[in-house]
Formats: sequence, C-alpha cells, structure tokens
Amino acid sequence: MPNLWHYRRAETAVPVLQVPIYLLLFEKVPKGSLEAPQYTDIVNSRAKVEKLMQQGSPLAQKEADWVSWRSLSSANNTRAPRSVARAYRFTVTHTDVFKLDDCWDAIEEVMGLHKGEGMEMVQDILDDLVSAGSPSGQKYIPLPGLTYGYGIVPYLGSTLGGITQGLLRIQPYNRDWRKTMNKKGVSPPEAIPKLKNAADVEHQFD
Repeated sequence: MPNLWHYRRAETAVPVLQVPIYLLLFEKVPKGSLEAPQYTDIVNSRAKVEKLMQQGSPLAQKEADWVSWRSLSSANNTRAPRSVARAYRFTVTHTDVFKLDDCWDAIEEVMGLHKGEGMEMVQDILDDLVSAGSPSGQKYIPLPGLTYGYGIVPYLGSTLGGITQGLLRIQPYNRDWRKTMNKKGVSPPEAIPKLKNAADVEHQFD
C-alpha cells in the first residue's frame, strides 16, 4: 500500500463520512493467478492523490485519508490501537456478512462493472490472498471486503485479509464485533438484513 503517513492526520483534516462497509465471506479456497486488481487500484489511487496535491485541491487530504484508511490490514480494525487516528477517520454506519455467490449483482452495481466482471475481479483477489497464505502452512480462508460510501471511490479488495482454518475453529464468536469498528463514543454500525438479493449469513456457521 502507498505510504501516506506523511500526510497531515489532524482530526479536522476531513469531515467524518457515513461509510457503509459490507463484509463478504467466501467458502471455497481457489487456486490460480497471483495477480490481483487491487494493486492496480493502489497505483491509480496514489496517482490521483499526487495529482490533487499538485493542484492544491481540498479533496487531496480526504483522498489520502481514504486510501490510508482502507489499507489497514486487519478485520474490523480490531488490531489497530484506538490512538491511531487514521483508523477512525471514517465512520462505519452499516456492515454485515454475505455469501459471495449471493452478491455478484450488488458487487457489479457498486463497482460499476459489467455482468460477470465482479466474479472475475473477486477471483483474482482471492487467488492473491490464498497465494500469500499462512506462515504456518495451515489452510487459509480469505475474507475480501467491499467498501463504499458517499464521496469516496468504492473499493473491492483484501482489506480484511483472512483467517486460518485452525484459528477459525478455536476462536469464539464475538457477538459484539461491530462495537470495535468505530472509535469510542461513536455508535457501532448497524446490521444489513438484506443486500439486493443477498441475505445476511452472519449467524450461519455450517
């Protein structure tokens, strides 16, 4: 991810946006290409930030914060210390868990893709996550995420990383996981019962 730490991180740098985040779970571990479209997105986003900075645009800071925020490499920001300002530059208003096979129409609509392109893009992301795998060699379950909101560029990528099958089996379910997504004093995101044709599967553990 581009190094954006040199940008100003004052809380007043950008307005707090209402950003809904949708978490997407995938049940199969694919094999294939090592390339992932999020890398092209990273390059394009960094170029956009630099162009806005050169133009003196007031949107430059918001764009830089957005790229930095979504690059946090931990699910729900639970590993990021609450003192890290960039983890809470944006307020998450809605989040939930859906099966990818139920979400292709929604993904393509949000990302502005043609029919079938959503599956191809996600497959590349999953292949990249699986190829990175787990240092311990355990079976790795990737967790891609779709993030979007008003005034920001939608992002479909590997922000959430993944989890090993072993850890998934022993780690207890935390029913309060949404409370970790925003800073203290800010309401946690609400659940999303339905996303187009996709139904919530948060409590389906089979």
